[in-house]
Amino acid sequence: MHAVVRQQYREVKRSFINVREFSLTPQFDRFVVSPDIWLFEDQGKKSKRFKKFMSALVLTDEQVVRSTDGCRTSRAPTHKGKKPGQVKRKQCAKTTSTQ
Repeated sequence: MHAVVRQQYREVKRSFINVREFSLTPQFDRFVVSPDIWLFEDQGKKSKRFKKFMSALVLTDEQVVRSTDGCRTSRAPTHKGKKPGQVKRKQCAKTTSTQ
């Protein structure tokens, strides 16, 4: 199993330089490096580049909020409008008053 995982990591690293059938998807084009640069980089820079790639965040449409004109995007809040510790929804929650 260890050998299979190591082979998959090698394939991911090959995709940085578009070797053989390996290539990165358009959303990760910023990580593509020319083969000449990759060949002459030291192991520290290669591992740093790989670590940055592996930690890159891919947001789905549910995790993104777009502006009304569509020009700006930002991450959607994970709390969905609730305050910390709030159990009910912020709207349509019946309240009782004592008078």
